[in-house]
Amino acid sequence: MIEAFIAAAVAIVSAACGWFLSHRWQSKAYRLSVDNERGHWNANVEQWACQVIDIMTRIHDNFNRLEYKEAVEVSSDLAIRLSILVDQGRLYFPNVMRDVYGENKQISRQGYRSAVLDPLVAAVKIAKGTAPSFDALALKEGYGANQYSKALKLYQNAFLSLIESVLLVKKTHESLIDRLNETDDKANAKKLKSFLLPENGNGPTPPGERYWLGEEGGTPDERVIFESK
Repeated sequence: MIEAFIAAAVAIVSAACGWFLSHRWQSKAYRLSVDNERGHWNANVEQWACQVIDIMTRIHDNFNRLEYKEAVEVSSDLAIRLSILVDQGRLYFPNVMRDVYGENKQISRQGYRSAVLDPLVAAVKIAKGTAPSFDALALKEGYGANQYSKALKLYQNAFLSLIESVLLVKKTHESLIDRLNETDDKANAKKLKSFLLPENGNGPTPPGERYWLGEEGGTPDERVIFESK
């Protein structure tokens, strides 16, 4: 009787352990599958976003250096390329709220354009000669030399902020650091954390361009970025 009870208990414990290990493995496998799928999507969006940044930087430079009429002429092709990137961006960021607006339009145009794409459309209009209706001259001096270049810099910064949020950049960094810790690669995890997430108190504040220009005294040294507090 006792032997049977022990055998039954062992069987139950074994089954429970088996279920736990199986459930844990399946959960981990599912998480890795989701991570891989998101990683693939992120890579495509990053490639698209890099093209957007390249074009917007060129348009900003044109309007910052050249007279207004010349800047519009020189930026004509860039405006077309950016407009193409906006439509390509709809593949990653399709219209939203399609059931409340534009129901009579073609399917791809129903609803509201994604907020990620709005600053790009505004940049296309500036590149084609539209003047901003807000006081762009009141923006930071570093944004540009005139209302057009300043508005373009504002749109580019807004786009970068939106893309950073969409790609979950900070969460991706945290996950990478967690993976290193899980594999007992704590030294590299600590170094990466001090470099990527210094705001968590694991490294120094980024020194800024004044440091690298030597305006704060001494010869710049990249090791300051990896030093812990």
